[in-house]
Amino acid sequence: METAAPLDRREQLDIININRRNGKPRSCEPCRKIKTRCDHRIPVCGRCQAKAIAHECYYHPAPLTQSNKSRIKVSGSSLHSSSFQTPNTQPNATFNRTNSSLERHAAVASSIIFTANALHGNDPPTPTTPSSTPELISPASLIDTIVRPHSAFSDPLSPETPSANLTGPGVEIQLKEVLSHLSELDLISKLIRRWYEISQTCLFPGVFLHEALASLRLAARRFNQDFLEAGRLAADILSATSKPFSVPADTQPSDFPKLFTGSNMRLEIIGLLLSTAGLAALQIPATDTLFLTVKFTKADRNTFATNMLSASDTCISLCDKYFNVNDVMVWLRSENLTLAMNFWGNTSRRTWHRSGELFNDVFALHFHREPEDASQRPMFLDEIRARVFASAYWIDKSLSNALGRPPRLPLHYCNRRLPLHLHDEQLMASEQTRRAAIDSLEKDGWSREVDFHTTAWLRARSMFSIFREEILHIQVGVRNADSKAVFVLGQISQRVHNSWDGIPGYLHYDASCWNSNPSSSICFMLLVLHLEYLDLIFHIEKLLHIVTNRDDTGLLVAATSLLSTTVNSSRQLLIKSGAYTDYVWTLLFYGLPSAMILAAALKRSAELGQKTMRPMPWSELYRQLSALASDLDGIVQSDEGNYPLCKRGSKLLSDTLDQALNARMSTAPATRSPVSTPPAAFNNAEDFSGNGDMDMMNAFDEIMSRTTFDESTLGDSMDGFGADHIAFLDFNSFGT
Repeated sequence: METAAPLDRREQLDIININRRNGKPRSCEPCRKIKTRCDHRIPVCGRCQAKAIAHECYYHPAPLTQSNKSRIKVSGSSLHSSSFQTPNTQPNATFNRTNSSLERHAAVASSIIFTANALHGNDPPTPTTPSSTPELISPASLIDTIVRPHSAFSDPLSPETPSANLTGPGVEIQLKEVLSHLSELDLISKLIRRWYEISQTCLFPGVFLHEALASLRLAARRFNQDFLEAGRLAADILSATSKPFSVPADTQPSDFPKLFTGSNMRLEIIGLLLSTAGLAALQIPATDTLFLTVKFTKADRNTFATNMLSASDTCISLCDKYFNVNDVMVWLRSENLTLAMNFWGNTSRRTWHRSGELFNDVFALHFHREPEDASQRPMFLDEIRARVFASAYWIDKSLSNALGRPPRLPLHYCNRRLPLHLHDEQLMASEQTRRAAIDSLEKDGWSREVDFHTTAWLRARSMFSIFREEILHIQVGVRNADSKAVFVLGQISQRVHNSWDGIPGYLHYDASCWNSNPSSSICFMLLVLHLEYLDLIFHIEKLLHIVTNRDDTGLLVAATSLLSTTVNSSRQLLIKSGAYTDYVWTLLFYGLPSAMILAAALKRSAELGQKTMRPMPWSELYRQLSALASDLDGIVQSDEGNYPLCKRGSKLLSDTLDQALNARMSTAPATRSPVSTPPAAFNNAEDFSGNGDMDMMNAFDEIMSRTTFDESTLGDSMDGFGADHIAFLDFNSFGT
């Protein structure tokens, strides 16, 4: 049937108030054709305006009436039927595409594949084609599109036209509020530069941010000049942000900052700088030399971080109006999420929501896939993408583990390689120097020399995150048969040990590093890797106990090892660096889960009336765990984001200890003969195998006799303890 000819605007306004025969208002032609709900707005509906097809939006009084009229002329640019050629029936048939963004979208939509619009949750526009030449798609080409979806719409995605006028007073007010923080540019610059000097977790080359800071200083002068110049600055930034962010394949690292600085200053880079400054304010230890010249109390830090988080949120909100997903936008989301995690914790609903936005953009720009043609993008930019994906993949598993929810970046759909173990200087060097640095690496991408850098931690954490995902598959997924789960967990455990042995030896934690290594941040990252390894073993043993209900010996071994390492080493972290935030995160994420297991074992031993005969008596362990519960209950103030989580963790631990004490008071101790000859030092549960008379608490006593921490160590090291992650609580609901 031939499509009805559209009317001019005057004819539309004359008949727009006429309802359809069923009494419902009419839909515009683009919405009617693709069966999408229309808001019936005059003269252009909201959907057509958002999709930048206002010139196609019209209301026809009789849309099913045939007409012999040719296509009418519309004002502005239009999609002419000749812009789209009818594809042949060969498997590799393609469309001719013009430089028009609208034409590209329409051509891809007619090929029945996803477009950038679909990735943003919108429907693609329907192309206009003559009824006399219907478009055909061969089955072979359609199958090829479905089988190889990533080759059909490779990045970069075509930016969409803004959904609204972004030069109105509301937008300018928001942007000027962001720019008002430039009055603190000196502090922002000092925080960022110091953070890049001491941090081991910076994803992006510092030279990019340093050049952006210099450009932002020039922008600050314009903003402070007068009211009119501030308005022109805001307009220039919005204009630059609205333009597509395209990176030519031959772009050199030294030229890359020019794409988002100077006259090209974009909101994305401003938000990235503000997020990084807020993160630095929370993470730089209070004892750092920076604060010898800069007065920055804890309250000042929290206020500053709050302002930076709010300003970067505004930058993200304004950028989202342009539907212009690009690399710097993903950088901004990543840094903003890291700041939010430090501010609100892993179990916050806001953290969960922000992480989803980051993962959406990761998928939209194909950060999760290796490029089919590496020559389409500069090598240094592709390497940064590998870093960002490795970080996002680890964050996904960390959040899923904390909330007991399925991961949202499953490895099944990803083939992005690990980032190479390269320094920023090597990545930013000339092509010849960069290639020489890559050739000097091991075949698996590790550096042959002792090299502590962000990429080393990213590589190791990503490897461990793969095992975390496999554990989550059993923990939060549909449970397999017991025999199958035991087999799978056994395989995971073996691979975890092999991976730990496979990473370079200089990345293995040694408690003596606090006295020999000049950088406490390096010691902390070494500790985190070691705790991550112990925590994986702990979770595997916990699942094995749940699935098989077997003897708890292996679980108690893992819990004791994790707790003792966490408590002793975290105390060193606090003494050497004063890194309160890292100290809190380490104790809560790794220490408290194992403490809960040991408290449960304590409770069971009391219920069975057993008398401990080892150097760690029942009463001493009870006092240590009670001190931990007390610290959790009182160390975090009520106005901090971690307060509800600390209260909940403290209550769970206290309730378990109360039950243990009540059981001990009401149960007569059983008479047991002490073990005359304790077994040799052990490292795993197999050291207890073959002893059928040794129940769980006897095994627990054996373990505690090998531990090195005492009551004063545990109690003192819990000073200043707060919460960011509570993985062991198995939350079924979000926090604040």
